[in-house]
Amino acid sequence: MKCKICNGTLSIADGICICTSCGNKSSLDDYFENIDVYICYIDNDENGRRTKDSIISQDIYRKFEAKKINTFYSRITADGLVGDDFEKISFSALIKSKILVIVGTTKTYFEKLYEKYKDFFTDKIVIPVFSGIDASQIPQNISKIQALNYDTIGSDVTLINSVLNALGRKDEASSRELSIKKSNKKFLLIFLCCLSILAGVVGYIVFGTDLIIKPTVSEVSDNVSDTYLEDYNAAISHIKNNEPKEAIEILSKLSGYKDSDKQLQLIYDKYAGYYKDSEKGISLHFQTYANFGSSIEVDYFSDGNNIKITESASLTSNEIIYNFNDSENNQGIITISLENKVLKLSIKTDEINSENYISNQEIAFDLSEKSDKPILSLDAKTLFSWVKTPTTIQDVKRLGYEVILEFSSPRMDIYEYYKIKNTDIQLASVWESINISSIRASADLLIPEYIGQPGTPFYIEDVLVIPNATAYGNTFIPWGSENNAIIKEDTPVLILTEKSVNAVLDGYSVSFNDLYNN
Repeated sequence: MKCKICNGTLSIADGICICTSCGNKSSLDDYFENIDVYICYIDNDENGRRTKDSIISQDIYRKFEAKKINTFYSRITADGLVGDDFEKISFSALIKSKILVIVGTTKTYFEKLYEKYKDFFTDKIVIPVFSGIDASQIPQNISKIQALNYDTIGSDVTLINSVLNALGRKDEASSRELSIKKSNKKFLLIFLCCLSILAGVVGYIVFGTDLIIKPTVSEVSDNVSDTYLEDYNAAISHIKNNEPKEAIEILSKLSGYKDSDKQLQLIYDKYAGYYKDSEKGISLHFQTYANFGSSIEVDYFSDGNNIKITESASLTSNEIIYNFNDSENNQGIITISLENKVLKLSIKTDEINSENYISNQEIAFDLSEKSDKPILSLDAKTLFSWVKTPTTIQDVKRLGYEVILEFSSPRMDIYEYYKIKNTDIQLASVWESINISSIRASADLLIPEYIGQPGTPFYIEDVLVIPNATAYGNTFIPWGSENNAIIKEDTPVLILTEKSVNAVLDGYSVSFNDLYNN
């Protein structure tokens, strides 16, 4: 947020904005009195990572602002505000806005947004924008409204024109596309006219006659078209010669001409993939999305620790900059440079808040060594070790596994169970910081050698194994085996130890022996 008078930095206290430069004061409630558009979106996913929805919303925000469409996009517009100040300014902007743009990339996200903003639908113009899904997946309550597929070329122009029309700025909307096409032509026309005048002056001085050239509009148009075509052909030539860096530099300036946007997106997509430098212990998963969005996942493995960085940014050239806050709360800047034959990764940690951090790095990954992101495998030995030795949910995350919170027990309030993403493996714990008490997985993973035997609970060393484990109510801890059915490959099996369970039950009038040895 900047001062409306001098564009200085604002200091916010007790709902009052005070410019640190000119001293101007204004209330938060009045700061966005002229809001045209309010962008509704889901900012972070269940793991706290920035969503693709947020990237698309930011792209829309920047394009709206460039056309002087006053837009509220919370990540930027309300940057620095928290608590009551954020809620107050967000609600004020929502009430005063004329148009709601609802951005969603999943059916679930659309449903959440509908529940949150449905009370405002009757008084606002609503424009749903979807990406990465089929229009049929949009909830019925929203699908009744004409939705826009942001994955299609030119959708941003259509969206801007729709908003301008809705705001009564139809003349701007109708002339927008023409203006884009003519902006460069106008510059060339001015240049040619100046050149002609200069030639005329020189001709008059030298020859005593008027040699001013008067180019026609059609001639200028032809010259501009020729210039665009020449640049476009040069870019295609660079692509064929395996020179993507040069092609990116040209195509990024030809947006809207022929299939330049498509060609540019195809180049970006060729860099997407998984890269690893085993010597330095760093891996990079670089992903690209439609409409020039991107995200990175950087993992740094050292001395048994894993530091993870997950960030997103827009693709605007062959160099992409990400401001990061890693899993250890260290902060810095990552730069991705798309070069011919290599992808360069630069990591600079500016603020160190933990003894574990990534030192400054410069790595060039060869594109020929790019691969798909590997799926981390788990075996019975690893899972058994997690319940036998003190292991927390955070420890599992540091090893590189994505862990999702699935359930918090209403009976014990703090008791939770998690799931390792893309698997059926469940982990039970009290908060993330307490050791894992039990693990549930299929028999073919945990005890394949016992398949075909009766499902009576038994011990493997000091680990209690419970086939056909059943949960008590909605809580994760099973109190015993539902039956002694023969163990099959997909039989759910629970493993736990007396030590791990007693750590969880500490403070409750029940123990491991009470549960399992009666």
